[in-house]
Amino acid sequence: MKTADRACVSGGFFLCVALGLALVAGSAHAQGFGKNKVNYTQEDWRLIRSEHFDVYFPDGSVWLAEFTARTAEDALTQIEDSWDYRLDRKIPIIVYTSHNTFSETNVIGGRIGETTGGFTEFNRSRVVIPYEGSYAQMRHVIHHELVHALQYNLFTSGSFKTLALSRLVSLPLWVVEGLAEYESMGWDIEADNVMRDAVISDYVPSIDTMRYGVFAYKGGQSVYRFLAQTYGRERIAEWLRSIKTTASVEKSFRYVFDDTLEEIDSKWRTWLKKQYWPEIAERKSPGEYARPMTDHLEDGSYLNVGARISPDASQMAYVSTKRGFADVYLMDVATGDSERIIDGQQSPDFESLFLLRPGLAWSPTGSHLAIVAKKHGKNALFLFDVVEREVEREYLLDLDAVFTPTWSPDGDRVGIVGLWQGWSDLYVVTLEDETLTRLTNDPYDERDPDWSPNGSRLAFSSDRRTTELEYDDSTPFDYGPYNLYTVDVDTRAVEQLTDHDARDEYPAWSPDGRQMLFVSERSGVGNMYLVDIEDGPPTPVTDSLTGAQQIDWSAGGSKVVFSAFQEGGYDLFLLDDPRAPLSDADEEIAPTLTELARRMFADVDEADAPPVDAAEAVTPEADVVATPTEPEVDVVETPAEPAVDVVDTPVESSVDPAGSESSDVVTRPTGQEPDADVKPTWSSIVASIPDRLSALEDEPKDDPTADATDDEGAQPDAATDGTEESEAETQPRRRKTTRPREYKPKMTVESFGVTTQVSSFLGFSGQAFLSMSDLLGNRRFVVVTDQSVSSVKNLNAIVQYVHLYNRLNYGISAFHTRDFFLANDRGGRNEVVLVADRNLGFAGLAEYPFSQFARLEMSAGFQRIERDRVGVRIYDYYRAGPFGDTVRQVEEDAIDRKSMIPLEVAYVEDTVGYGAFAPVDGKRLRLGLTTSPGFGDGFLRYTTLKGDYRHYVPFAETQSLAFRFSGGTSIGPNAQKFFLGGVQAEISPRISGVVDEALRADEIFFPSFEGPLRGANLYEFVGDSFLLTNLEWRFRLIDKLAIGWPLPMTFRHIGGALFADVGAAFEIADSDDPDAVPNRLDSLDDFVGGIGFGTQVHLGIFILRMDAAWRMANQRIARQPRYYWSIGAGF
Repeated sequence: MKTADRACVSGGFFLCVALGLALVAGSAHAQGFGKNKVNYTQEDWRLIRSEHFDVYFPDGSVWLAEFTARTAEDALTQIEDSWDYRLDRKIPIIVYTSHNTFSETNVIGGRIGETTGGFTEFNRSRVVIPYEGSYAQMRHVIHHELVHALQYNLFTSGSFKTLALSRLVSLPLWVVEGLAEYESMGWDIEADNVMRDAVISDYVPSIDTMRYGVFAYKGGQSVYRFLAQTYGRERIAEWLRSIKTTASVEKSFRYVFDDTLEEIDSKWRTWLKKQYWPEIAERKSPGEYARPMTDHLEDGSYLNVGARISPDASQMAYVSTKRGFADVYLMDVATGDSERIIDGQQSPDFESLFLLRPGLAWSPTGSHLAIVAKKHGKNALFLFDVVEREVEREYLLDLDAVFTPTWSPDGDRVGIVGLWQGWSDLYVVTLEDETLTRLTNDPYDERDPDWSPNGSRLAFSSDRRTTELEYDDSTPFDYGPYNLYTVDVDTRAVEQLTDHDARDEYPAWSPDGRQMLFVSERSGVGNMYLVDIEDGPPTPVTDSLTGAQQIDWSAGGSKVVFSAFQEGGYDLFLLDDPRAPLSDADEEIAPTLTELARRMFADVDEADAPPVDAAEAVTPEADVVATPTEPEVDVVETPAEPAVDVVDTPVESSVDPAGSESSDVVTRPTGQEPDADVKPTWSSIVASIPDRLSALEDEPKDDPTADATDDEGAQPDAATDGTEESEAETQPRRRKTTRPREYKPKMTVESFGVTTQVSSFLGFSGQAFLSMSDLLGNRRFVVVTDQSVSSVKNLNAIVQYVHLYNRLNYGISAFHTRDFFLANDRGGRNEVVLVADRNLGFAGLAEYPFSQFARLEMSAGFQRIERDRVGVRIYDYYRAGPFGDTVRQVEEDAIDRKSMIPLEVAYVEDTVGYGAFAPVDGKRLRLGLTTSPGFGDGFLRYTTLKGDYRHYVPFAETQSLAFRFSGGTSIGPNAQKFFLGGVQAEISPRISGVVDEALRADEIFFPSFEGPLRGANLYEFVGDSFLLTNLEWRFRLIDKLAIGWPLPMTFRHIGGALFADVGAAFEIADSDDPDAVPNRLDSLDDFVGGIGFGTQVHLGIFILRMDAAWRMANQRIARQPRYYWSIGAGF
């Protein structure tokens, strides 16, 4: 095989190019893989304005925009008062009517995951949120994201905004996300459950390690609550300002709280134990009162949710992420054996299984499953034949989102929850004629429908305050706590089953239709209760340490399956005999200590409430606890870990979509100040329970029919009564918005950066990048330059415009680069001289995604290369530099001129799921055809066909096999060359020699570089064809490595691999004479390979990889390995 000995000298321009083009990541996947962001919908956008916000929304959803504007103004007032800070600019808020359309946003590049419930883009302070069915949840998301917007505003006020922003994005994630959770929710039951489980199961991380996952949110929220109760809430705002000044969390802790980070961490842990350790003796974990059906610690699944038990209780269908994707499994209840029946998130038919609100339902006969999913961007209802293991029928539903189906007892209808233009309602799908009937028509949230055994009614949970199913715009909108209701499917008559300030949800009918099992958070934990439909108060069935969710009662009544959070993940449990009441609690479960304190100090700011002391804690008797009349906190309705997507530019700060409306952070009444010197002990708190609860019972209860204020989302034209004076005294300030107007795209600067440097070698030089876009990100313009002031001829620049509004993405680009390298002088002086290659051209590009997993790429353009000998000797090059006077005085000699018209088309598929470093599951395929027809002698003419197939198979929690086969060939007078050998992005690659100035320019600018081929030097082999195969066994080598000296560092998830590479680059033989084609492929001996091992570690901003390979050639294995140090993950 032919060996290529070459070297090239190039500048840092391409680093700047990569930075600039990263700004349009997701708009194009030139020469690579990656899943697609598909614009299935093209909506007309509108705009309304309030005092501090511009709200952008799709046409037809002005209700949603009005609610957003008013809620944002209220949230802003609370944040400003909390921080003693005032916003000095308007903030744009972009609202989508569902998560489906939200996932198509182009405000940021890249795909948006199912668990991302909103984000704030810091460059232009754009807040982007979806409506997902609940206005209580949406209030939380709006407030959460506004905290991030004001964090940006606070940190970038004044001079040196770029430096200040870099400090903000470098903060530990718990500082940023924990504050947003605490400001928007105070303390809530979801956070309480997470921290209780972490304390009891002993996996609470230290504060300085809460940089990702659920603890960045709920752990951070807990730390802020601790700081507020221990040091005072006003100190938090002081601490934030200190971080801006010191750029250090540690220094700010010492300055504001007079404690080190380690001391605060120790105090926080003790504080947590005092709250939660007393609960261990009082309650049971789910595994103690029910049979565990899954084990996320064993199979690596974080989520096992949405379980539905078959009518005969023999099988259980559920959704699990044990494979890294949301898949549907079928389990034998008796044996516990499970089988995957639907591969989710890897095909266009099941792009999404709505992981946060999974939808499965058994047919009455147990032969079919109803499954709701997203198909090609549309919402679909599938009927899956359990026996044949195939989809039998599908229904495409014209709704913004579809959740939680329930199958009617006669088998003819399926009830669902559907979203449409900002309203969540109940619908019924008639299977025979495919009609869709709307049962409710109001802005209240309906969820968790369950069909009664006689088929006449649907039970559901709702935050409504009325039994009316049609909404009158003249009535102020006021959502409340979630309670249980039933609706007659024929007459649409509604009955309310529960009336409580806690959250009641997940109703499940008994087989005889006389009772209903449901989950309520009356005690501060989601416990199961049983209620008689006709009469009688609910009776507790469980007294759990962590809450139950998504319950399902078998048709025979013998078993209940549910999901619960335990030991850091969600597992499924099976409960026998749900009708058996608790032996020690006939009427009410004792509240958690956190819930008890919340009830007692509902009239005091949460930060001022006395801490709970476990040493003095006494659990009150059940007969002392009365039903609270103050609103309880809302709670998570989804079992998902918050997505974490905080990046440098732009910053995406995602929020857990599990929202909550009420909070235990309550404004203190005017004139009422806490005693600064005396704080009651826990025993005095308990002693005061009867008096306080009696006082609560005597207080007037909220009238559910009373008019809500305009702040709670009243329509702009809602009727009001009362005098102006009384309204001014009793109502918060009214939020006014402008009339809706058309959104007109306008290109403005999104980001801009310039660097300048001076050296004796190069003189003045620098890099710059500019990114512009419209507010929605559908049109983007990027300029990246690397300029020396010596000559415009030495300009390096790329200009690109892309249009992303339609499903077909397209754009144009132009480029000009000049690279210098050393070459052997061909003039006979045996000297090394300087050669320059000038590369310029333009191109049009287009992409058409068939789905999230497949697309067609197309491009056409013109490219020209001009190679010149600069004419300076190597001595002069190093003395004056290529831009010095010596170089400029020498006339350049033309060496080569080449032009080409590249035309390319490629088909790409990608269904992979990632592990810590590289793909671990799924497949990738890329087939590409490139040709340059040429016009005249100065044009290159060639045709190249290339393919790349990769397959990843996980076979254990932290192990997988990776297989790759690639190959290509090029024909024509100027056939492309394939350079093969080594690894890409290698540090100090092993190469030899310098480039001959007579080497064809097209061999430098138009080749294809292939790898890895470990055991060979970098691009050691060259030919117009190549074959390459790679096989790797990937595994986690070290879970955690802590180094104490000399630099304290901790490395997590250090990966290992055993590999084998085999490949060859060769010329296509068009003659039988071996001398005519010396580099042809004659036998297996012409292949070269390498076997060895590798390891990789994530260093924060990049992955460092080391491979040791023993070369295999000519049926021999080298005695010594070749070591490769490189940056980046494997294939």
